[in-house]
Amino acid sequence: MPHNRQKKIALVNDYTGFGRCSVAVQLPIISHLGVQCCPLPTAV
Repeated sequence: MPHNRQKKIALVNDYTGFGRCSVAVQLPIISHLGVQCCPLPTAV
């Protein structure tokens, strides 16, 4: 049985500096919920 039971999520989005949908906004919110974030950028 694996010892690492932490939930993980892939964030497939862009790295913009503004807006409510960018990874820059999503990453700290999801991390605060105790989920490990793995960002996958579509645009920089």
